[in-house]
Amino acid sequence: MNTTTAPTVEITRNADVITFKHTAEGDASAKVRDTVARLAEMDTNGELAGGGLIKVTGPLLVPVAAAFGHVLAHRFSAVAFFVPPMATHVVAMVHGHETLKVGDTVA
Repeated sequence: MNTTTAPTVEITRNADVITFKHTAEGDASAKVRDTVARLAEMDTNGELAGGGLIKVTGPLLVPVAAAFGHVLAHRFSAVAFFVPPMATHVVAMVHGHETLKVGDTVA
């Protein structure tokens, strides 16, 4: 995490959903750095054991979403992000998933 200030993000995992929350004010650069650091910590702790579909929920800045996608696409065969106006997750990345494709919606 950002060692000079409190982390600007909180990331938790429950089954196939990762939840992102802003925990403090901070610029996009701090949020991206803290996101990547937290995901690395989760990976080290075994919280990002790969698999099929992983869904991301929470208010993401575009650079933060890109960081999530990059990290998670190396561990999961499909990554979907929650889209509030649609009230569902939309698959944004697929790498070897048997049935899902980019643009599919998942509950």
